[in-house]
Amino acid sequence: IGPVLADSISRGLRASTDLLNDLLLNHLTVDKGCAPKSASSTGSPFSGKNVVFTGELVDTPRADAQRIIESLGGVAQSSLTMATNILVIADAAGNTSKRAKAEKYRAKGASIKVWTEAQFHAAIGAVYA
Repeated sequence: IGPVLADSISRGLRASTDLLNDLLLNHLTVDKGCAPKSASSTGSPFSGKNVVFTGELVDTPRADAQRIIESLGGVAQSSLTMATNILVIADAAGNTSKRAKAEKYRAKGASIKVWTEAQFHAAIGAVYA
């Protein structure tokens, strides 16, 4: 997914965030016919991955984002480590301490991908496509 499509998806999700979160967390039950396949068979980008969030997320409360990660086969970490696979930053230009730490770990050989919140939402959307 390119940056234009990711931005479009993010804007669409942002416009419906409260409704979607309410539906997902309080009102929907999952039927096997509409659930994503198991994380490993869908190619979920979070399957077996350690994911950390930094900054204040705009579209999704952090606790909800962490539950999504875990439901798709990933591990939501609170601290960045050499074992972290994905760092989701709330602001692409943000220079957070976790981002600086990720760059330090990458210089030491860690394979940490740095994603924007829009990229995070696009990856979630791809699992359900």
